[in-house]
Amino acid sequence: MNQGLRDIEILSIDAGSTDGTLEILEEYAVSDERIRIIHSDKRSYGYQVNLGIESAKGEYIGIVETDDIINPNMYERLYNIAISQNLPELAMQDYYLWAGIYQKDFIKDIRLSETPGATFQDTGFIYQVLSKADRAMYIADELYYYRQTKGNSSFNKNGFR
Repeated sequence: MNQGLRDIEILSIDAGSTDGTLEILEEYAVSDERIRIIHSDKRSYGYQVNLGIESAKGEYIGIVETDDIINPNMYERLYNIAISQNLPELAMQDYYLWAGIYQKDFIKDIRLSETPGATFQDTGFIYQVLSKADRAMYIADELYYYRQTKGNSSFNKNGFR
């Protein structure tokens, strides 16, 4: 909501949360017309991301995981780079998967694994993107902050720490 780039659509995918998240999202949606809540009946991270990609209306897509934080200028910076450098497919910072923007037409056929409960469902996505891209640009700015401290996150399960 605090992005410098104001002409954006904010999709929030809710898969039946029971911890008050939906009510918080609904409050934000009332105060900010850019927010659209999408209800999902599947509890698969890959499915949620795929649904968001399919539902997005914008030219570029950026994805923020629920426990991560992004710099308020992230999307404006990446969008301006993509336009000025004629990057029709993607612009990213660092090496994190979601630390970038992807042109919707470019990723519309790329899908995340939708296996319920599986970890690292997004790993195949970046390999597909990089193998398909003709042009991409990485920048050194720190714009996406990947949080790994949540005790029950997939990163901490199955000895992946």
